[in-house]
Amino acid sequence: MPLPITRLKQAAAEAGFTRKGMSAWGLRRGFPVLVQFDKQNMKNPVVVSARLAPGSPAELPPSFAPPLDALLGAGAAQAFAREDAAILLLQNGVERLKQGELLPAVDSFLGGLESAGAQPQRTCGLCGATDHLSVLATDGTVGLICPACLAKQAAQYDDLHGYVPASLPKLLAVGAASFVGMALLWAGLAIGVDLAFNAAGGSATLPGKLSVLFAFLLGMAVAVPALLFKLVPRRGRWPAMLCAIAAGLLAIFAGEILYADWFFRRRGVETWLPPLAVVWKLAASGSGFFLTLRAILALSTVGAAAYYAKPPAPKLAL
Repeated sequence: MPLPITRLKQAAAEAGFTRKGMSAWGLRRGFPVLVQFDKQNMKNPVVVSARLAPGSPAELPPSFAPPLDALLGAGAAQAFAREDAAILLLQNGVERLKQGELLPAVDSFLGGLESAGAQPQRTCGLCGATDHLSVLATDGTVGLICPACLAKQAAQYDDLHGYVPASLPKLLAVGAASFVGMALLWAGLAIGVDLAFNAAGGSATLPGKLSVLFAFLLGMAVAVPALLFKLVPRRGRWPAMLCAIAAGLLAIFAGEILYADWFFRRRGVETWLPPLAVVWKLAASGSGFFLTLRAILALSTVGAAAYYAKPPAPKLAL
């Protein structure tokens, strides 16, 4: 049985839509349309937005063609209009995909809008241009935009968040600070886990899925010092992310050294920064599942650091 995301990919391809994550958008019957599934649970309602031309009637038709009429009658769908958009809510997005009802319901919705006299947006939503328009979606909104307006907004975003060479010293300084913070947190976490196991008599039992979730969340917590990258305004996407990734990897390495030093000192072995071979042997000890959790923790730490460091995503006006 195809996975829900696979069904979404198939539906987006069939409609000729662009898909990113749980959203897909494009032109359908001349209307700019955005289909949004819940990122957390695709069983939640799916939101379909159709962008209307300025001045289009806000009233919806009294009835729609199949299959939307049946879905509305069964309480599995809702339709309403607001400002320059018409909205369709379809309950249980996964079921709509499974039953092959998503695109037919969208077509029924758009056909009903046409019958009520609504017109699709046909010009750039910012300047009214009609040539070389693109369908884009951002922040729950879909619409048409011309190359000039798109370039203008891209330039404005670059002025705020694009990388400039003058930002490099700041990035390196923040990277060093976040490295120190993440290294201390990684070592502290390793020490805390060691102490917790000792307190539990040398063993502890947690459900596998819960353990994986804890490892993922703890990795995100270890990466919190990477939020310092937000202090550098014009840091760029990739320079900031690469710097954060390097800081995260070095922090894990340094954290393991600090933990190994604590480990041996606690057991009466006086040492200062134990040899790397000893550090590696200690880090690689444990069961396969425990090592898997450590790998998830490391990947989560590095991934979260990169995520925290990158600039905010562009928000277009459409």
